[in-house]
Amino acid sequence: MSWFKRRPPTPEPRPIDVEIENIELVNNSYCDMKVTYDDGEIFEFNGRVSHNDIKDVWVVHGFSSDSGRQCFVDVIDD
Repeated sequence: MSWFKRRPPTPEPRPIDVEIENIELVNNSYCDMKVTYDDGEIFEFNGRVSHNDIKDVWVVHGFSSDSGRQCFVDVIDD
């Protein structure tokens, strides 16, 4: 039996709050993101804005080379 099958999976932290600064709804533009996870950690990401033509929504893909985490967010206009 493999090691993975003998141990229960570790739950991954889930984002609960996202703040996006200086966003422009222009394809391939960049912005800054601050993401709060349910385990209490806060990470700052570099974000890239793109348009999803299938769902017709703007999407921000945040990534951090320091922590290795990433986060995808659909943009909703208020």
